[in-house]
Amino acid sequence: MQQRRVKRVRKANTNVVSVKLDTLTEDVVVATGDPTFCEKCSAAFSQLDCPPKEQEGEEKGKEKEEEAMEVQKTWTCKFCEHVNPLNLEEEELPRAESVDYILEPPSDKAEATASQDSVMVVFCIDISGSMCVSTEIAGRHELKGSSAKNLASLNTERADQWAPRERHDVTYVSRLQSVKAAIDSQLEKMQREQPNRKVGIVTFNNEVTVVGDGTKTPETITGDKLYNFDQLVNLGMAHTIAGSIKETRAALTEKLFALEETGPTALGPALVVSAGIAGMLVLVVFFFVFLLMVKLNRRGTWIRNCVVYRWS
Repeated sequence: MQQRRVKRVRKANTNVVSVKLDTLTEDVVVATGDPTFCEKCSAAFSQLDCPPKEQEGEEKGKEKEEEAMEVQKTWTCKFCEHVNPLNLEEEELPRAESVDYILEPPSDKAEATASQDSVMVVFCIDISGSMCVSTEIAGRHELKGSSAKNLASLNTERADQWAPRERHDVTYVSRLQSVKAAIDSQLEKMQREQPNRKVGIVTFNNEVTVVGDGTKTPETITGDKLYNFDQLVNLGMAHTIAGSIKETRAALTEKLFALEETGPTALGPALVVSAGIAGMLVLVVFFFVFLLMVKLNRRGTWIRNCVVYRWS
């Protein structure tokens, strides 16, 4: 008798959240009112907690739904099973899978600042050894800043450089190459659409390097300074970015494509310095720019690259 194969499935980990990156480009549903949270564990009332909609016609379904709401004056949290009071109107129910709430309207000053194109952007880039990990992309592609031609020129004997059974019809693209391509695209777009925006670069491996806008000599932060939070903040705040992207684009691009992967990862100190450069009034947004990172991601490495914004 043939033995039945057992299908193994990885155990779910509720501490890991999976987010589809393409949702960042989608229009969001803005909810009416304020979000409702569990009194015990602070989990949010969601679509899963709403009474089901009836499919018996719009008017009849609405009537039954209103009746259900009359009955459902409480909701049981699906995380801690605490029974919470419920006081929501029909239009306040979060019917979509993803709902955005406006906790506070933007101030007039923030709107004026945004319109004046005075946002500062600091790209914080991981250049540690793990960023050299590559993946296969079908076809032969020539990437901007690639050193493939320079390396090929060293093969003066024209010897075969391919490993046994290695495919010749693919291009190997590293994590850092993906980041470089994405940031270069952002620089091009900002130069075209926000030419007065100030942009800087901070890199990190076992040390933190403040490249700035590319017009000055990079400053390296290493040693005991990496363990001193206040000193890192002060070092960042002491660094100013004077030129706009229309003036510094060429220098930034040159410094960007000169980056190479090496060493461990000083992520925390790099973020602190980046926030210091932006004046600590920052919104830190993880920089999910890897063109291929969905396939390349291992142990959250992609989260090490981010962009820091400042509104003055």
